[in-house]
Amino acid sequence: MTDDAASTALAALEARLRLEQEQLAYPDRPWVTVGVGAEAGGEAHGHAAGEAHDGGVPAVVDVLVVGGGQAGLTVAGKLLREGVPRVLVVDAGTAGAEGPWVTWARMPTLRTVKELHGPDLGYPSATFRSWFTARRGERAWEDLTLIPRQEWMAYLRWIRQVFAVPYLNDARVVGLTPDGEDGWAVALEVRDAGAPSPASAPRSTTVRARRVVVSTGIDGAGGPTVPAAVAALPRARWSHSSDAIDLAALAGRRVAVLGVGASAFDNAAAALEAGAREVVQFARRPELPTVNSGRLVESRALYRHFATLDDDVRVAVTRSILSLPMPPPDHSVERCRRHPGYDLRLGSPWLAVAATDDGGVLLSTPAGDERFDHLILGTGFTVDLTRVPWLAGVADDVVLWGERYPLDAGDAVDVALARYPYLDAGLACRGRTPETDRHLRHLHLLGSAALASAGTASSGINALPWGTDRVADAVVRSLLVEEMPRVVAGLEEMVDEVQALAPLPVPPAR
Repeated sequence: MTDDAASTALAALEARLRLEQEQLAYPDRPWVTVGVGAEAGGEAHGHAAGEAHDGGVPAVVDVLVVGGGQAGLTVAGKLLREGVPRVLVVDAGTAGAEGPWVTWARMPTLRTVKELHGPDLGYPSATFRSWFTARRGERAWEDLTLIPRQEWMAYLRWIRQVFAVPYLNDARVVGLTPDGEDGWAVALEVRDAGAPSPASAPRSTTVRARRVVVSTGIDGAGGPTVPAAVAALPRARWSHSSDAIDLAALAGRRVAVLGVGASAFDNAAAALEAGAREVVQFARRPELPTVNSGRLVESRALYRHFATLDDDVRVAVTRSILSLPMPPPDHSVERCRRHPGYDLRLGSPWLAVAATDDGGVLLSTPAGDERFDHLILGTGFTVDLTRVPWLAGVADDVVLWGERYPLDAGDAVDVALARYPYLDAGLACRGRTPETDRHLRHLHLLGSAALASAGTASSGINALPWGTDRVADAVVRSLLVEEMPRVVAGLEEMVDEVQALAPLPVPPAR
């Protein structure tokens, strides 16, 4: 398909999408009033953001979404669709580079089926298939097996544009404190797009929000899992799979990779493709995992209703998920094995690591000591809200699963499960006291931190429609509860006005 034909087809698709939006828009009457906490009240309105201050950043919003990847984009779009107009998405990344897809993801394609949906908000013309077909043609769709990650990111950029989702990029959240009766003051450091260099000092500002939705992905609920011995090494000698790794600097080098998850294989392959002389991949396990536990919990019913199940059931499922390693995709393994410099060593844990005088790392395994130039950790991520710097002011007030369910302090899986926040059905936090609960019930965690509470609908791409539905519905309902006194007062005023009118004359009886 030529560029002109693709542009024409995409314009026609966008016209169909606008028609679908019009057909499903009713009722579109604004219903949310201005204000946060004690200042709530006033006329309902339909502006796209609160009054601006400090360089165009809104002073007040109804919902602040932290994290502008696929989940943050989708939940924000759903809130706008449901008539919550003052929604703002903030993301630390530059525009068009939110999430992992063009930053630290190193697989060529997504690992899931191409029939994904969610960011479309339920409009057929906004699905990935519709967008891809408009640009590439039906034949290209039929030939497609897995979605290239750059294509998925381009689609998300398009979704942001056609649904006009308000974003503030290059904005890092640095603090969260209660504000008023039940709102939040969110402290930001914003780097202007026109700053002369990335090192330019950001400006500080604060946005007041009635609700906060945290959608910072798998790495945003506690950060990477890093063995203490590796963390003690000079930082330039090791990387985590989620780091911005200078792969070109690994050319001609000898690299050690730890782990056998998908990201470990992706990073091993990326290092080899960048010219690494040798990549040795180590794992404690004697064989590669082959059982995909995710398939057993992949259904519409579980995605939609897991958060409402009994605690016994949710704990049993979460224990299994945390215990069973996910197998790497076959194509990720083969991507590594095609290189002569690749060596996979199963049943070979790292026993010790030490920095060498020549800038390398000495790695000790059961087979002996070896020197490497760089280490890459494919060790996954931790869920521990106390490790999220900007949540430091509230993390200790959040109720955890370890406080609500009897878990085994001597079992590694239970110890990890105990750190997960105990969320309500709308993925909102619960406070340890009535006072902290009043604010924390308006802090929603849409991501890996919600695994124990909401199952796999909490994160990942497969369950995106259902996890974002759950959060958007809960936010809308809670805002409506606060709006109802105004609605009731308005109806009562109408009743008083009608009753004050002179009664109509009663016609004489015949």
